[in-house]
Amino acid sequence: RDDGVIVPSGFAKDYKDFGADIDGDGDTKERNVLYARAVASDDVTVASSSAIKKLVRADEDRFGTFEKDAVVTIGKGYTYEVNVTNTSKALKDIVIFDVLEDAGNRRNDEEQGMQFEKESWHGTFASVDTTALDMLGIAPVIYYNENRDVALPAKEEDPKDHLNQAHGWYTKEEWEQAGKSEADVRAVAVDISSKTDGSEFVLGELETVSLQIHMMAPDRLQKPTYAYNNAAFYSKDQRSGTKQTVVGNSTRVMLDAHESLEIA
Repeated sequence: RDDGVIVPSGFAKDYKDFGADIDGDGDTKERNVLYARAVASDDVTVASSSAIKKLVRADEDRFGTFEKDAVVTIGKGYTYEVNVTNTSKALKDIVIFDVLEDAGNRRNDEEQGMQFEKESWHGTFASVDTTALDMLGIAPVIYYNENRDVALPAKEEDPKDHLNQAHGWYTKEEWEQAGKSEADVRAVAVDISSKTDGSEFVLGELETVSLQIHMMAPDRLQKPTYAYNNAAFYSKDQRSGTKQTVVGNSTRVMLDAHESLEIA
C-alpha cells in the first residue's frame, strides 16, 4: 500500500522521501506499490538447464544495480544477491550454498571470463536477508559454518546428509545458542524446501527466487586487489526425481580507500 510504511523496514533510508499516497488519489489502503520483486517469470526461449547467478553491489550505491563487479570503500558494507532460476520442470528440495569469498580457490580453473589473482581478500559476514523468500511464504532454514574449506555436496548427494554439526553446519539458532559470532561465519547454506504452512516449496518453470548476503569490507586496504565469490544450489526434479547440484558464476569486489567528503 502507498501509506508511507516501508516494506521491508530495512529500506526505510532509501524510500522514506517518497512519503504516503504516492499516486495522489487519496487512497492509501489499496495495494498498488511494489518495493521489491520476490519472484519472476519470463515467457522467452531459454536454455534447458537451471542456473544460479550471483551479483554484488556496494551498499553506498543504494540506487545502483547489482552487477558482476563492484567497488567498495574500506570499512563499508556490500551486498551479494543470489538468484536461482528454474528453466526446466518444477524443482523442489532446494538448498543454496555460499562458501564466502572462496571462488578463487574453487573456480580458478573452471570459469572462463574471470581472471583470478593468486590471492584474494575476505570481508566479514554480517547477515542473510531472506525478505524475498519470506514474501513467497517460504520458511528458510539458515545454516552457518566456520570452515571455508568445507566440502559441499557433489552432484546428486543429498545436502541434508551434510547439514549437521558433524560437518560443521549449525542452524542460525544453534549458532547463536553456542555463543558464536556472525564474524566467524565462513560459509552459508539456506534450505528453502519448505513453506510456512508445512507444505513443500516448489520452484516452477521459468521462476526465480532470490536472497541477499550482507558483508563488511576490511577497514584497511589489502595487498590482494579483489574478493571473489560464487554460489551453488542443490535441487530435485519434482517429476523425474533427478537430483543435481549447480555451481554459479563468480563475482569480483575491489577495495577502494576513497572516503566521502561531507560539506556543512
